[in-house]
Amino acid sequence: MADFYDYYDIVKRYFVFDPLESRSLLITSLILAFCLSFRQWGVGNVFSVRVGLFNFFNAFVIVLLALFINISAKKLYALHLGYKVRYEFWVFGLVFALLLTFVTNGVLFFLAVGSFSMSIIKGYRLGFFRHGLNYFALGVVSFMGILANIALAAFFRFFNFTNSPIVQEAIVVNLMVAAFALVPIPPLDGVKIFFASPFLYAFTVGLLLGAWIFIYAPVFWMFLLGTLISAFVALYFMIKYEDPFFVK
Repeated sequence: MADFYDYYDIVKRYFVFDPLESRSLLITSLILAFCLSFRQWGVGNVFSVRVGLFNFFNAFVIVLLALFINISAKKLYALHLGYKVRYEFWVFGLVFALLLTFVTNGVLFFLAVGSFSMSIIKGYRLGFFRHGLNYFALGVVSFMGILANIALAAFFRFFNFTNSPIVQEAIVVNLMVAAFALVPIPPLDGVKIFFASPFLYAFTVGLLLGAWIFIYAPVFWMFLLGTLISAFVALYFMIKYEDPFFVK
């Protein structure tokens, strides 16, 4: 019970979004919402400001929620490990997202959610193996953000009793945010996970692939088959590349 109360105390003290983080999340959400709603400013070939603003607002809320869940999951798990996570604005990724949207007329997206930095909370890492900041901690924290988006997509899928198109869009956006975060280029989460553990990276790819394939199947089968696919991909990667006994 002491561990629980210690964790509650550290969350209460350190789970915050400072003004710069909040502003960065807001700007990122606005830009990505613009990219997603670029082709939705009207009905058919008829331009409509009212329809466009409605679709833009829906996209903004969906993207903001996806980013908030992603970063919050990282913050919460990092606090469990004795670290602080801070969201960082990725200028190049957002500029590229805008250029890609204009060049392809909104057909292609680049939903880069940015990056994060992690620092030690003095006093809370005492007793941990590898006291300082390490690649594995960065990778696991990154994985938690992707897992949170997959879980949120599954939540929307389970409670979408009316087949609302807005909820359907929220499902797709969360899976897309998770997919783009897995791209193994700096400073995205994928490169952190890969350098922390190629096995964990393969597992995450398999988990996301399973979610994409089975998101519209009955929920039980979605989780079961998604887990089986992720386990198969991870096992294959381990056998082929990690275990020297199996390397040809």
